[in-house]
Amino acid sequence: MTDPFDFLFDRSQGHIRIPIWGHIPLDRKVRKLIGHPHFFRLRGIKQLSFVEYVFPGATHSRFEHSLGVWYLTTVIFQNLVKNPVNQNSDAARACLIPENIRTLQAAALLHDLGHYPHAHLLESQSFSPSDPEGFLHHQVLARDIMKEKTDGESIEDILTNEWQVNPERVFAIITGDKSAEPLGKIVSGILDPDKMDYLIRDAHHCAVPYASVDIWRLIESFVLDSERNRLSVSPKGIASFESLMFSKYMMTRHIYWHHTVKTMGTMLKRLIQDLLDEGSLKPGDLKQIFYESNDEQVLSSIQQLTSGSSAGFLTLLDQIIKRRPYKKLLTIGFSRGTHEADQIAVPDGVMDHRSERFGKVPATDDPVIRRLNNLNLDPVARKEMEAHLARVIMKRTGLQVEPFEVLLDLPGFHTIFEYRDLDELRIWNPQTGVFDPFVGTPLTVFQPDWISRLETSARQIQILVHPRLAGLRNQNWSFLREELFR
Repeated sequence: MTDPFDFLFDRSQGHIRIPIWGHIPLDRKVRKLIGHPHFFRLRGIKQLSFVEYVFPGATHSRFEHSLGVWYLTTVIFQNLVKNPVNQNSDAARACLIPENIRTLQAAALLHDLGHYPHAHLLESQSFSPSDPEGFLHHQVLARDIMKEKTDGESIEDILTNEWQVNPERVFAIITGDKSAEPLGKIVSGILDPDKMDYLIRDAHHCAVPYASVDIWRLIESFVLDSERNRLSVSPKGIASFESLMFSKYMMTRHIYWHHTVKTMGTMLKRLIQDLLDEGSLKPGDLKQIFYESNDEQVLSSIQQLTSGSSAGFLTLLDQIIKRRPYKKLLTIGFSRGTHEADQIAVPDGVMDHRSERFGKVPATDDPVIRRLNNLNLDPVARKEMEAHLARVIMKRTGLQVEPFEVLLDLPGFHTIFEYRDLDELRIWNPQTGVFDPFVGTPLTVFQPDWISRLETSARQIQILVHPRLAGLRNQNWSFLREELFR
């Protein structure tokens, strides 16, 4: 009798070798999908944006990462369908049917299909009143890419004909539409193959020891929580899960939020703001450059089209292309205490496990936090503040300081840990045969309040200056904090 899950172990189309996971097997449907030009373009989209400016090995691509996520997803389902706990559960068996699994595999492989250069820096933000909508989220772009035919065939066609899945279900999972596709939580959230791959892969290419996680032990501990349409973990996987969570903190603090990486991102965002404010390029034309270019092309394309722009814009562009980051003049941290000279106190319910988005749930009356929110949300206010700080520095030093020579690097709105998803996570108890809540368990200290304190300590505000003003760093600029929040 044919095993309905044989497709999970199909290696009929040979293998492909990628860092970390090594020699991974391919079947016909995967080979067909990764060979499509729209997927192949991910070879030119770097995984880590400006991180290579600090860690030269971090040049790996979204193509490589996507293959890694697909492979881990496949291994997870290989284990889930053989797990006796799932085999003995009617609800689990109803979820673990071939069509559902193939749909989730396809979503894992295509989850970054819509990525473009520096997407995580730019998407869902407005940089100028002339373009209130801003750059599209990469997940939204995936839909058009899936539909577009090349050589008479689209990715949607391959999903329908080769994978035998509904492309709309795949897209719903990619965009995180849990109401349309509740099974998507199996491959997204606080415990997902995306995170399991990128943390280990990014650490490997950055040559840092921050992501030592026993992935295979973790996968072996997975049990399908069919009541919540998600993965759960058994007690034997708790240590590996803790390693995964701490790896995310370490990689965020020391790699993704490295001060030079954040500085380059701030410079790029100000560059785009100036370009739009000056009208050097129409918003639609600028977006198409990003959407249709790879990382190696995007800045040179902008350079070719904006040669007549302002001195400030051209200076910023030159500094980015030549890898000459602005320098830190003042750093302000965050704490869970009271406002200090070098730290901002963050109220409960802001930027923690009670608030998925900084400063929004619940609202706060704290004037410092409200001011920071305004600077984050309003590009005009932020640019005016940067010009004000330039005038203050000029008055203090007697030096000529141009408005574009002082930039504000502010912490993003998003949390790095999926706190609401953590609330849903449960631990499979093999003794009682029931799922116990993860939050509140004595099996681990990785609880929401403790995690949010880690995250708070990693956030910083930077006041940055052009490299020619680097000598000013020897002076005490702590009074600029009062200017920032006046």
